[in-house]
Amino acid sequence: MVPGIEVLGTIGAQILAHLGTSSVNGMLKRRKEKKKELEDAESSDQPVAVTSRELEEPENLAGVLERIEQLEQRQQDERVANVLSVLEKTVEALADKEVPGQQPDSRWVSVFTESAQHASTDELRDTWARILAGETERPGSISIRTLNTLDRLDQATARLFRRLCSMASYILLPNGEYLDYRVPSLEGSAANNSLKNYGITFDDLNMMNEHGLVISDYNSWQDYGLCIAGHIPQMPLNQTVLGFIYQGKDRGLLPDGEREPNQEFRVSGVALTRTGRELARVVELELVPEYDQALAAYFSKEGLTMVRRRGSFLQPPDA
Repeated sequence: MVPGIEVLGTIGAQILAHLGTSSVNGMLKRRKEKKKELEDAESSDQPVAVTSRELEEPENLAGVLERIEQLEQRQQDERVANVLSVLEKTVEALADKEVPGQQPDSRWVSVFTESAQHASTDELRDTWARILAGETERPGSISIRTLNTLDRLDQATARLFRRLCSMASYILLPNGEYLDYRVPSLEGSAANNSLKNYGITFDDLNMMNEHGLVISDYNSWQDYGLCIAGHIPQMPLNQTVLGFIYQGKDRGLLPDGEREPNQEFRVSGVALTRTGRELARVVELELVPEYDQALAAYFSKEGLTMVRRRGSFLQPPDA
């Protein structure tokens, strides 16, 4: 393991090389000059003179070409500034962290750089910074396919996906691989709008499916028996083989006195694709209290109580 900033420094150098040293230096120089012009104008008692010609549309080809060149230069400067902002945010995310020394390959860096240039809002720049930080901490966790998907994602679909991830549960194996990642559809079927009351309609699922974020079978299932305490014979009644993560916290299921802990427990719902799972790692979750209550009620009807988990042991329900 090596300092995260050290690895990021090498990756950052590759990113700047893709942008072009002249583009970066030129943008920084022009911004410095513009700042000085504004400062000089503010300190001067004389109004800034603007000629009538500057207010008119160019009337000849040379003028048109000059305006186009200025516009292209401004757009290029904005793209470079977006990438530099993403790098700054990534530095903050990796401060004081130790990471593997492995670096992304040049193709990954190239696609990332091209995509990060389009991060025109602070929210998007935060997302791309989390992508770069995540890939630095877990090399190979974000594929090029996922980078391309995120680059094409519109704001409406991104908001829906954030909502979906905020209601998702996932089982993470000890090797870091996902056994399952889904939004339980509770007692109904997501294909029949069972998630509509929580902000996800059937049409919303179709939109996310078109972007490659969720699988097309909205009612697939996974056995969560290994998340139930005492599921394996001879296992203590407060210990589980696996847990599941919900809202960023490790959970397990505690059976009541009437339920046999070793019986199968199928959880049906909307499963994320590999691309969806990779993107879910960097999604900032939101609170969905109405779904929290519905999920707890769903488990309760199955004779199970969702509780916090520490190690492999379940905590008391009120802990």
